[in-house]
Amino acid sequence: MARPKQKERLEYVDDLTGLHNRRYFREKLLEEKRRADKKGSSFALAMIDLDNFKPINDFYGHLTGDQVLSQVAALLEKTIRPSDILCRYAGDEFVMIFPEIREDDVIRVAERIKENLAQASWTDEKGEPIQPVTCSLGYTFYAEKGRDLEALVGWADQALYTVKRRGGNGHCGEKDIPKKSIGRPLVSTPYIVGRDSESARLRSLLQEAHQEKGRLVLIHGEAGVGKTRLVKELQQILERRGGTALVGGCHEETRAIHYYPFREAFSRFFSEKKEERSLLLKNLPGYSQRELARILPGLTELQPSELDRAPDPFRLFEAVRLLFVTLTKQAKDSLLFIVEDLHWSDGASLDLLQYLARNLKKTGVLLCGTYRTEEAVGQEGSRLLRFAGSLQREGLSEEIALEPLSAESISAMVRLLYPGIKVSRELQDFLYQKTEGNPFFAEELLKFLTEEEVREGLPKIQEVPQSVHAVLQRRIDSLDPGTKEILACGALIGEEFEFEVLQTIQDRSQREILDAVEAGVKTHIVRESFERGEERYRFIHALMADVLYSGIGKVRRRLWHGQAGEALENIYAGRLQQLNGRLVYHFERGEKWEKGLNSALRSARQAKNDYANQEAIHLYRKAREILPRLNRESEEERIAIAEGLGDVYQITGDYEKALEEYRFVEDSARAKGEEKKEADALSTISKIYDLQDNFDEMMAYAEKSYGIYRKTRDQKGLAESLHSIGSVHMNRGDYDEALECYKKSLKIREEIGEKRGAALSLRSIGIVHVNRGDYAEALDYYKRSLNIQKEIGNKRDVGSSLNSIGNVFADQGKYAKALEYYEDTLAIRREIGDRSGIAGTLFNIGRIHSDRGNYGKALKCLGEALKIQREIGNRRHVAMSLNSIGIIHWNHGDYDDALRCYEKALKIQREIGDTPGSTLSLHNIGIIHANRGNYGKALKCYEEALNIQREIGGKRGMAQTLHSIGVVHWSRGDYEQALKCHEESLSTKREIGDRRGVAVSLISIGNIHVNRGDYTEALKCYEEALNIQREIGDK
Repeated sequence: MARPKQKERLEYVDDLTGLHNRRYFREKLLEEKRRADKKGSSFALAMIDLDNFKPINDFYGHLTGDQVLSQVAALLEKTIRPSDILCRYAGDEFVMIFPEIREDDVIRVAERIKENLAQASWTDEKGEPIQPVTCSLGYTFYAEKGRDLEALVGWADQALYTVKRRGGNGHCGEKDIPKKSIGRPLVSTPYIVGRDSESARLRSLLQEAHQEKGRLVLIHGEAGVGKTRLVKELQQILERRGGTALVGGCHEETRAIHYYPFREAFSRFFSEKKEERSLLLKNLPGYSQRELARILPGLTELQPSELDRAPDPFRLFEAVRLLFVTLTKQAKDSLLFIVEDLHWSDGASLDLLQYLARNLKKTGVLLCGTYRTEEAVGQEGSRLLRFAGSLQREGLSEEIALEPLSAESISAMVRLLYPGIKVSRELQDFLYQKTEGNPFFAEELLKFLTEEEVREGLPKIQEVPQSVHAVLQRRIDSLDPGTKEILACGALIGEEFEFEVLQTIQDRSQREILDAVEAGVKTHIVRESFERGEERYRFIHALMADVLYSGIGKVRRRLWHGQAGEALENIYAGRLQQLNGRLVYHFERGEKWEKGLNSALRSARQAKNDYANQEAIHLYRKAREILPRLNRESEEERIAIAEGLGDVYQITGDYEKALEEYRFVEDSARAKGEEKKEADALSTISKIYDLQDNFDEMMAYAEKSYGIYRKTRDQKGLAESLHSIGSVHMNRGDYDEALECYKKSLKIREEIGEKRGAALSLRSIGIVHVNRGDYAEALDYYKRSLNIQKEIGNKRDVGSSLNSIGNVFADQGKYAKALEYYEDTLAIRREIGDRSGIAGTLFNIGRIHSDRGNYGKALKCLGEALKIQREIGNRRHVAMSLNSIGIIHWNHGDYDDALRCYEKALKIQREIGDTPGSTLSLHNIGIIHANRGNYGKALKCYEEALNIQREIGGKRGMAQTLHSIGVVHWSRGDYEQALKCHEESLSTKREIGDRRGVAVSLISIGNIHVNRGDYTEALKCYEEALNIQREIGDK
């Protein structure tokens, strides 16, 4: 066996014996597993424990004990082959790995060790003879691919204790453990008890995935009910078949880190599978690699584009989908992706998981998530339940609810943990009553029972604690106070904690901390991470960490949290984006308010840039909660938080909240006399009103910002305000005023060199010309905008301009040219992964085919567009697309198909609460009934739509619906009612400034006057309508 090299001394070497340490053993054990799996070979694992070593320490002292351990280490080294691996495991325990060895050779090694120990001379530090030293050795084999390494160590340990029960000084293999032996039970039962039907269903889903019928399965139940054990069994089944499994987890301290389980799973996978990583990068498009770099910075050298930072989660989601698809193609079998503890998930991860569930249905990917039922409460829990409910309604997921085990299953667990013992009914009933069928609680309790207690039953058992907290506390209390304190500090760091962080907080030697952690491993409180190169530990169960954490006093808890945050800050310097959420968690609880605020703001900005809107909102709010704790003025941060929240609320569509935030910015800036900040806030408020179609308020705020920008000579702001004022005029049909504002804005932007703004102004001018029917002028401006966008390299904007040019040609009936531009648009949008844009372009292509009479091609394109919208998961857009398809059917006289589309759209809108959208569907259904002469049904639909529009204040929709109701009354000859409806519609259109709509209503009113013989009134209406059409350039 090779001795450790000098450079390994601190990291991999036990400083007493000079052997490799436990950390080195864990890494080598994983390496041997990979090598054996690849070659189809095996290896042996042996655990060695000195017999009666404690009396040597107690009687002769620790110096003699250390001397004995060093002498044993030297003897063991002489006994094994150079290729074998020998490490000090903990205390007086050693561990050996024997690559490619037969069992009879392992037995020969065990006999040589026994012989060498017997022949050795054992003395104390003064040279005086001491008692003989013997050892017990237990061994097992890794001979089956995919065998769990923790279980492997557990069986070697169990074999060792079989020797101990025989009196020691011998050896035993796994297969020789007597069935009736009683001793320290296994970490858990060798197989799952009481979950036959659930296991069978999961195996069936895995088989369906193998047939490219992917699915999402959600497993939920109370803490300790066996969710992790169930998915771990599924993982082992797949890996034995040669498939690939990725596992990520959610944790309370990482909830603010968006996409954390995906980051964890892929980072862990690619750190182990370097060949798969290289092959993956060859097969993954560059734009997908750049998007993945947002959450996996080390995956590729490509970085996200700086020119395209607009929040669009679907590009990232699509990149992750392509990653799964590519991995599945590389795998020999199915791909299993497990996300544990979804009750601690961030919202962005749930959104991404939902997207994958929709888009991986026809692949070999099985998605599996677990969550605690009792944690699905409150605001965070309701989000998880909405996520699960939405998936179930869409038929995208299957749920497996794990109930507590039956009394019979608890009894079976006892028999498996203590084979051959007849457990009394009294003891079984007692265990079931206290654990209520929770397998984790039952196992934890059984681990504390002595052999005598198991044999003699209830009378020998001390009173079982009333809660799992007490059960776990009893186990923790077996540790010495120093070890308990160190592990409690680890629990404070997190369910998974870094050794370096723990060492920084604890004012103790490295050896003390290592001994404490190793004691935790030995008592099954924590386990070492096999998967990562860095030194990490994870608690066996989150409940164990909770119990330890609850025992820390308030003052010490505050101190340690602050130290944990600072340690993480130093250790992860230069890569804080990996743990910003954890920093906020620790600094807030450590009352490091300044650092907590900075971390929250930094994390919030990162979340906003990475499309994780809900996490951004949570972090901005957290920053706002911290502000009052600062012993200083914090107006600057208050404004930054309000601006950040206002920006995110605009993206999420919470416009009233966005207005509230920016009004605060406006008031604060005005109070401080910061005119530019005030003008910027006014300009943003104007844009928010634009999103609400509230053009009066939009104009008022745009004009206010314009006044300040003009006063302060802020040219960029001036151009922005002019553009907003122009947009109001365009929406009102005041095209001359709109052109004047847009051109002034364009002139300023060209003078100051703001190219992107100039391109926007040019495109807006083009839109005005399209609305006036000046297609030649529109094309000229669109092309000028396109040239600038190509120059600055923003592909998203290039695609938008190409699409606009295509729209012009389509409106002119130049279908070939329109298709040419639409195809170019489609190519760009496919390249950058803009699936929403792809759907929009496909819709436009379908419209062209419809207008050319290619009905089949039209429906094919529209159907594909609809499919993408469904996969994206935006049900509102799905309903809009169904309405559009229905209009195509209606244009071709296919009223039945049109009606089906409208009714499907209405059903979706009612389910998701899209009240404004439902009025459109009701209106379209009314048109179908009116066209068929079913005026009663038509009026019923129109009136329902009108009532909703009056309630929500949708004046534009009210005007349109009143017009349609008037048309029905006119068709029935009820001119009085028709006139009343058209006049109300006209009044509403005048109020909102819809001049084109005013002209249409005047024509309808004129037609009624003609039918009544009132030609003078009719002529007045027609003339006013004509004047308006001339003024707005409506040819």
